[in-house]
Amino acid sequence: MKNNNKVSLVLTTINKVSKNIINIENGCKKNNWELQIVGDKKTPKGFKLSYGKFYSLSDQSKLDLNYSKKSLINSYARKNIAYLMSIKNGANIIVETDDDNYPIKNFFQERILINKFRQVQNKGWVNIYDIFKRDKSLIWPRGLPLTEIVKKKNFKFKTKINKCYIQQGLCNLNPDVDAIYRLINNKINIKFKDNLKIGISKNSITAFNSQNTTWFKEAFSLLYLPSTCTMRATDIWRGIIAQIILYNDKKDIMFHSPTV
Repeated sequence: MKNNNKVSLVLTTINKVSKNIINIENGCKKNNWELQIVGDKKTPKGFKLSYGKFYSLSDQSKLDLNYSKKSLINSYARKNIAYLMSIKNGANIIVETDDDNYPIKNFFQERILINKFRQVQNKGWVNIYDIFKRDKSLIWPRGLPLTEIVKKKNFKFKTKINKCYIQQGLCNLNPDVDAIYRLINNKINIKFKDNLKIGISKNSITAFNSQNTTWFKEAFSLLYLPSTCTMRATDIWRGIIAQIILYNDKKDIMFHSPTV
């Protein structure tokens, strides 16, 4: 069956073109994905792509988007401009990542809406890293309340097959942890389990980020990153709000093993 999905990969950067971005360019070109990169005030003036579209601040001001004229300078939320341009160009799948993430081979695999996964049945906050970690070490995702990090849970699961409109991939080696975790761990070299797909039930909630996330068209209205909070909080607030709305609409979010 021919895949008719139009995929757009989105990121924002204040750095020069790196090996990560070159790898992303090559992968997008090979797989016929659109690439949208949004710059900011600190982005080097010589930033140039060999494939895809880069929007400097000047470029952004000329777009036919009201938001681009109102978005704050030096804000991670300028990524919203890339979401909007992807939607305007007809994407029905948006994949987002960051410029410090290096895609591994399976990152560019076809995105599947309907998945078979194990859904967590526990109530309350879920430390999703507890399920994916290979050992008994203490690790938690950025955004998990600190009161929850030492709580041990015996997870209960139910196998389910459903449409997953938001799919969060994990990151190996240096995953998205908070400042407290970094203060107490001099070296971070984490490898999560492979070939694992985990869903969160309506009774549970967890933190998910913008580091390696796939959004299907039906969830595009939940993409908005708030610009009136700090960079480290914007995608966490978005994720919490998105989960609640999805649950109320009987839709699922899924976490899967690392692809970056």
